[in-house]
Amino acid sequence: MGDHAASTDFTIRCLPEDVAFPIQKLKFVEGSETFADMFMCCDAGGEEKSPRSVDLYESVNDMALLVRLIEDPPQTLSEAAIREGSSKQSLEHPTALIPYLLLPRLFALAEKYALKLPVTQILRTHLLAQASIAPLLVYGLAIQYSLPEIADQASKFLAFTPLERYSMEDIKIIPSAEAYHKLLQLQSYRKRRIKELLMNEDLFPHGYGACSAHKDYAEVMWDKRRRSILPNVHSGSDVAKIMSRRLDAKIRTCNVCKKAWVAATEMLAYKCRKVARRVTQMDKEVSN
Repeated sequence: MGDHAASTDFTIRCLPEDVAFPIQKLKFVEGSETFADMFMCCDAGGEEKSPRSVDLYESVNDMALLVRLIEDPPQTLSEAAIREGSSKQSLEHPTALIPYLLLPRLFALAEKYALKLPVTQILRTHLLAQASIAPLLVYGLAIQYSLPEIADQASKFLAFTPLERYSMEDIKIIPSAEAYHKLLQLQSYRKRRIKELLMNEDLFPHGYGACSAHKDYAEVMWDKRRRSILPNVHSGSDVAKIMSRRLDAKIRTCNVCKKAWVAATEMLAYKCRKVARRVTQMDKEVSN
């Protein structure tokens, strides 16, 4: 704090609360188009006449965030490393992240004050890093601030939980009907494809691995099981796992039937993993 105080050379006073923030003028000029223009106007009369403070109608909380973001920004996160992760555990140092609840306000301030690179790039990497933690918020902000790649990455974490399970308040973060509809399309597409894969997967494909003693019985049980779960399948259903639960006693005690059942569910799981998980993947599959 001492070093910062020693290096400050300008003051922004927030109105109407009348709270002063000592700042480093050069960092604000380098970090914000808005402040660069503002200070250029202030300095038009020459250095001697240049004011050392400015009054700004801004909340104290927002100004505190802005000063911190411009003068002491968080670390930049590698987008490549973030993209490789698929869970909350993918980040080695999650405490280094900007808390996701602050991101909406920070992005609003970045837009309001026309913050420059690298500050905006830092915000983008921190937004992307939160995709697995708060996918709906990340998706909504990415759409709002025209960051389609980040929105697409967030969509893969929204592919599994039906949108109707979110509250109305949560859904409001999505800024447009089109963006909401894209998620609905993704989930609808996944649901349809998973159902198709489930109903098209045979226990003994082309008779391969068929049990001479229980073939007909095993096939009936396989078909009965998949039809029983079909009505409840949604975009995030793990149908292979469900098909593997509580095997019929006759199937469980027959090595041939059990082997075929395991092989069929593993193949089903493999095919389901290939189903589009992101909006752009869905668009490609539909267009092919």
